Amino acid sequence: MPISATGKTSAERGFTLVEMMVVLAIVGLMTAVVVVNLPSSESTLARESERLAARLLAARDHAILSNRETSAILDTRGYRFVERQGKTWKPLADDPLADAAWRGGTIPALPENGELRVSFDSVGMSEAQALTLMNDDRRTVVRVLGSGEVRVDGGA
Repeated sequence: MPISATGKTSAERGFTLVEMMVVLAIVGLMTAVVVVNLPSSESTLARESERLAARLLAARDHAILSNRETSAILDTRGYRFVERQGKTWKPLADDPLADAAWRGGTIPALPENGELRVSFDSVGMSEAQALTLMNDDRRTVVRVLGSGEVRVDGGA
């Protein structure tokens, strides 16, 4: 005959209160681990902003090293890079200038035409521009300065 946690014998089958509490504690700990490891929209937005800034800097470096104007074209789907060859623009496909899609629900605030072009000339200079990226109620601004420097500013 089985003996319960109280030391009494019982013909009934089931779980004791202690066993149930142990199971609930384990489930609670596992839930806490999952919740802590879920990416927040804030960290996703920060990573996406930093990724864009790094790739814009790579485009600037490409413009300087290849001695050709290089542009990033940003739209609602993501961004791509092109370089000027004579009077035409040639797409760039090699990392880190391969096409990229926005990740984690990131949405860019674009002009009315739905597209933003950031260009770097052969010495790395650019027209000053700012792109606001949004995710839920969070915002960051990726700024390209006239000197070709790229900065990420946290927003509201």
